[in-house]
Amino acid sequence: MALQIGDKVKFLNEEGGGKITQLIDKDTVMVLSEIDDFEIPVLIRELIPLQSNESVDNQEVKNLESHKRISKVEPSSVLFAEEKDYYNCYLYNGKSTTLVCAVFEEIGEKIEGIFSGMIAPDSIQKIGSYSLKDFDRISQWRLHGFYFEKHPDTLQAPINCVVKLHSKKLFNEGSKIFIEKLNQKAISVPIEGKAKEVKLTANDLFESVPELAKPKEEKVVRKDTRELLEVDLHIHQLLDTTQGMTNAEMLEYQLDTFRKVLDENKKYKGKKIVFIHGVGNGVLKQRIRHELQKQPRYMVQDASFQEYGWGATMVIIR
Repeated sequence: MALQIGDKVKFLNEEGGGKITQLIDKDTVMVLSEIDDFEIPVLIRELIPLQSNESVDNQEVKNLESHKRISKVEPSSVLFAEEKDYYNCYLYNGKSTTLVCAVFEEIGEKIEGIFSGMIAPDSIQKIGSYSLKDFDRISQWRLHGFYFEKHPDTLQAPINCVVKLHSKKLFNEGSKIFIEKLNQKAISVPIEGKAKEVKLTANDLFESVPELAKPKEEKVVRKDTRELLEVDLHIHQLLDTTQGMTNAEMLEYQLDTFRKVLDENKKYKGKKIVFIHGVGNGVLKQRIRHELQKQPRYMVQDASFQEYGWGATMVIIR
């Protein structure tokens, strides 16, 4: 049975599944993951159909199938394209304005700048070449930048993008799309979606000066009192972007946040901490409960059902 947009599928080689949102080519589709609401390209042979969406407009499907190769990448993306025994890394500016940016590599605690400059509209700039060992050595790439135009209608927030890519992903053909400008397939990690229109006031200008800025509340904390600390561990509350991260990496980031909060509050006897982990498939909750079982200083119970449903765990420091 041919897969269609809207079909529900299950992943063959890993947990979870999702819904098909795009037909990339005859071998690959885009799937919206039910676990993290993140779109990923997947080979059709690695999917198990669960439910067919018969109501999809046939003409729409035909139009999508006629595009056998994706030539349109995100407005701006980091691209990794294979070249013999290494991968070239490119930065693509798909906008009509100039992209001014700097790119850094992080290797352990060491940070090194690898590119800074301007990229013209609708053009690609090569910023490096990497072997397979390099991908396991480099923990992540960071990109900071903004779009420049002389007379903008509005100001945009700067782009701040983190790219994490393990060498295993390079062997997954389902992770690659065809890039016309390179005339080959590549892994595309979009940096777009971070810049938002902002209107600056006098207060905003003062807040931009470090000496005058008020300390910002941590993004992960929703409510913090002497008796109760509430921490939202949903990944979109912890990170601005999860592009390039695997499900395992996102889970580990959530657990690191959980451990950090526990460590910072372990000296406050009687304090209650509510960790909001959601219901989902229960993996995060199970990992949290497993770690807490090994530490008798904490009393653990389900948080208020009326307030959180089944999606939160309360920890009391003893």
